[in-house]
Amino acid sequence: MNVNATLLAIGTQMSIPVYPDVFVEDGEIPAKYIEFNYADERPMLRGGGDDIAERVTIQVHLFVQGNPMADKETLKNKLRENGFFINNVYQTFETDTHYTHVCVSCWTWGTVNLQ
Repeated sequence: MNVNATLLAIGTQMSIPVYPDVFVEDGEIPAKYIEFNYADERPMLRGGGDDIAERVTIQVHLFVQGNPMADKETLKNKLRENGFFINNVYQTFETDTHYTHVCVSCWTWGTVNLQ
């Protein structure tokens, strides 16, 4: 199951650049950005010998210089609006980069594309 397009669209809606897997420096480092990675993918429903539906767990990492609260709540709401269920959220301040790092672990499910 591929949710990349959904996560990229959420970043666009929030006017925050999004990087699948890892931030790639391509010039000026933004004051806020999002990275995401697939933490777990597993079949949830089988039939006729095939996987029919699967669940994917994603870690969405929001990095913000300054107070992250508004962006954190917006991100959580956008994820929910797009069919994600939030497992947990943790937040830490990175003293070396001076970014607040918010990680939202969330999951969604969908049918398997067998093509």
